[in-house]
Amino acid sequence: MYYTLYSKKVMKNRRKAVHISTYVSTIFLIVSTHYFAKQIFNQSFLWLIILVLLVLAMIVMLINWQVKKDLQLKRMTKGMFRISFFFFLFSHVLLVVSGLIFELLKL
Repeated sequence: MYYTLYSKKVMKNRRKAVHISTYVSTIFLIVSTHYFAKQIFNQSFLWLIILVLLVLAMIVMLINWQVKKDLQLKRMTKGMFRISFFFFLFSHVLLVVSGLIFELLKL
C-alpha cells in the first residue's frame, strides 16, 4: 500500500503505480508463501512453487499465442505477474488461515 502511494506520487499516474506495486507485491507474496508453508508444514515446498510458476507461464503463453498468434514477451510477462499475484495472494491467505487453525488445534 505504501509502495502504491509512493509510486503514485513519483509517477503521477495511478494506473501505472498500481501495476508496478502489484508486480513488486507478487515477488513478496511468492517469498512469503514459501516461508509460511515451510513454517506450517516443516518442509520446503520451493519445488512446488517453481512448478506452479512454470505451469502458469505455460498457460499465459498458450493464451497469448491463441489470441495474438504471436508470442509477445512484454505481454506474457505482464500476464504472468498478474495471474501469479492472484494465485499467490489466494495461497497466502489460505496458508494464514490454515496456520491459525493448526495453532488453535495444538492448544
